[in-house]
Amino acid sequence: MSRFLWRLTALALLCVPLMGQKMAQAQEELSTVPTARIYPQGHMVFKLETLDPFLHTSVGMQFTDSLYVELQQTAQISSLLENAERLYPALDLKLRLIKEGEYRPEVTLGMQSALGQSRLASEYIVLSKRYKSLDFSGGMAWGKLGNAAHIKNPLTAISSHFDEERPIDSEDDNSPDHWFTGSDVGFFGGVSYQTPWAPLKLNADWSADRYEIEQNLVTGFNAPHPWSVGATVNIFEHMSFHGAFVGGEKIMARLIFDESLKKTATKPWKKNTPRVIRKGDKTDYSPRYMGLTSAQYLLPERALYSSTYTPADLWNVLEIKTPERESYLKTHTFFKPQKIRIRLEEKISLAEEDIGALFRSSAILENINETALGILTGFGLRLNIEDNLFNKTITNITSYPTRQDEVLFAQKALSIDRAYLAKNYSFKDIHTHVSVGYLEEMYAGYGGETLYRPYGKTYAFGIEGWKTYHRDPESNLNLKLQNNNDNWTGYVNAYYEMPDMSTTFHGKIGRYLGGDFGGTISISHLFKNDIDLTGYITSTDEDNVDVFGGTDNTFGGIQMSVPLKYKRFPVPLRKACCDLDLFIEPLGRDTGQSLRAPLPLYKTSEPLSYRHVIQHWDDIRE
Repeated sequence: MSRFLWRLTALALLCVPLMGQKMAQAQEELSTVPTARIYPQGHMVFKLETLDPFLHTSVGMQFTDSLYVELQQTAQISSLLENAERLYPALDLKLRLIKEGEYRPEVTLGMQSALGQSRLASEYIVLSKRYKSLDFSGGMAWGKLGNAAHIKNPLTAISSHFDEERPIDSEDDNSPDHWFTGSDVGFFGGVSYQTPWAPLKLNADWSADRYEIEQNLVTGFNAPHPWSVGATVNIFEHMSFHGAFVGGEKIMARLIFDESLKKTATKPWKKNTPRVIRKGDKTDYSPRYMGLTSAQYLLPERALYSSTYTPADLWNVLEIKTPERESYLKTHTFFKPQKIRIRLEEKISLAEEDIGALFRSSAILENINETALGILTGFGLRLNIEDNLFNKTITNITSYPTRQDEVLFAQKALSIDRAYLAKNYSFKDIHTHVSVGYLEEMYAGYGGETLYRPYGKTYAFGIEGWKTYHRDPESNLNLKLQNNNDNWTGYVNAYYEMPDMSTTFHGKIGRYLGGDFGGTISISHLFKNDIDLTGYITSTDEDNVDVFGGTDNTFGGIQMSVPLKYKRFPVPLRKACCDLDLFIEPLGRDTGQSLRAPLPLYKTSEPLSYRHVIQHWDDIRE
């Protein structure tokens, strides 16, 4: 656990010089009860909190103005200096339903351990209203946060399903079947006060948690009274500390590191910008990217060269036409580098119940070239730097693993990450992709994808299918394929773009790499500084079994890509370095696993989309 905390701190400190947002925009948190407050969109939060007998470590992301997602690992400890006795991974959600107005409160729906160990699971609805320097909060909770049982569960009037008791000693994970269930609910409340000294806030709250879970887990646990008083101090620009005296018995402490991804000073990659327009060019503009083509723009010359025309003005005067159809095997160039980059990959799992966290660090050199007949050639070389995957306890070891054997791949110092041939082609609003070769670190194969993405619309639909062969981690450079470990995988995809935003909802249903059937829903946001943030939840028809015999078939994760900016590097290295890809998700899991295809069509076609051209017009017009 301590090694992970050091790595988490190092990642946070790595981001410090890049940020520029002050702590004044952070959530206003109380000591033992939630509030309706959430972060501004784009905030990333590292949190460390302790209240006997638990130590909570979490990473959270504010995906939209209303949705906050947090991945948390809770350790049951008897001392901060000792190893954990038990671990409880969880995915928490917070959804703002109503934004605060002059006379109306802010209303938020929250779930603690919405997916994860069921012992600590709770749901709540909370209202917050600010009056001058005071911020009042109050709400109703189900599960652990509401076991004071003030009244009967009001949802039982709708269905008897909500009257089912929630077990406090189950090894199974929480799931939607358990949400808002239980015969009783409890009420909680609190208030915070902003002192005249800006860095200091004081608070008091009254919890509906009677610490039944703690008393069940720890013999002789002395439960505190439901009240608490505390204070929050903004230590530095991006860091705050909260301490509280809980119920006359316990001391709680919370350290928060809060950053705004929107304000990150990154290196925008030209890879995401189609062909630019310069003075002297023709006034017709047909963007092309990675073999895909988009609509043809007919631009008035006065608008093209005028510095007074904004993108909004431009779309009122341009004409959009369907581009002329090209031959499928037309050659635009015999050799042209499309993308060269160094990718730093950091994987962290907070979903383990026998070890605080798993991590894996790698560096990948990637290269994509366009050759004759429009064929794309891709190659990647992976250097495994460090990991602790050997600490993972593997249950139900199979002869034909899906990703259980990732620990073996991680032990190989150098390997071929990808080596493939691919072809992209557009039929008006229909984009196609086929590829063959070593498609990702653990799989080779062949397959393709078709995407219908009508220009100027906010929706898209697609289908993909792959024949996969599991690579042998004990062979040189992982080039051999395992005997009899092949499978078909495929999905139906649907996308929806939030109007006038770079936020996309994605849903897919199909067959995963392990042969299990299910679906994934995700939300992603591409910031103007090219930071790409994604959160997802996957559920399938096959259970995953943990080391304590508990089962789950649903899990979630967070993925983020950050183009780092290092001015001190030599120019050749500066052009290729670096992307930081952060994956916070279960490692070595067999169920619910998808192929990490090298050129997913939706992301590849994004630089040609209507919203991207509008938002990046100043980069396209030179």
